[in-house]
Amino acid sequence: MKKILLFGISILLIFSCSSTNASAPLGNKDIMAANFKSLENTSWQLTDISGEKIITKNINGKETGIITLDIAGDRISGSGGVNKYFGSYTVDDGIIKMSNVGSTKMMGPEDLMKVEEKYFSILQNVTSFEILDSGILVLNSDAGSLTFKRVK
Repeated sequence: MKKILLFGISILLIFSCSSTNASAPLGNKDIMAANFKSLENTSWQLTDISGEKIITKNINGKETGIITLDIAGDRISGSGGVNKYFGSYTVDDGIIKMSNVGSTKMMGPEDLMKVEEKYFSILQNVTSFEILDSGILVLNSDAGSLTFKRVK
């Protein structure tokens, strides 16, 4: 009797572990595209570049040097700290690519301009990203990483 009971339980376990889902699982590139699409209509503030905290300055009572990223549809925009910027992105074959990134050409304090230049250099060469459980967005390139906190 025990053998029959064990056999019956074994059969139930085997069939309960099999999948009944007829659709194929998403590949990594599909998951990446879906995850980045979940960022549509969000706004982010840069907290560090490759582990270096972002500096800001109070100039004439206004905080300057705040770097932002806004994502809407297939477009990106924001502030580089001194200049406004805009561009687009695609996710293809598991690789994210920023393109047609342009900006205004205002001058600012030398230290903020250097940070902005570094930001644009990394942003234009982003190839991957991570969305951490803590609500942090990290964009990665061979030149470094950009870490953002969500503000909207």
